[in-house]
Amino acid sequence: MEIDHKIPRSKGGKHSYDNLQLLHGYCHDAKTAADKVAVSVQKINEDYLNFHPF
Repeated sequence: MEIDHKIPRSKGGKHSYDNLQLLHGYCHDAKTAADKVAVSVQKINEDYLNFHPF
């Protein structure tokens, strides 16, 4: 069992009791990997998607 931050510290999560949860090691690894992907994906600007130069 491992302690996990519900909201990752990289996304502004605090190191407080209400932001911690106990997870199985495998589940913690999977959640951490998913959190890293979510942080690395940039938001697409809606104006850019709607821009048509021609």
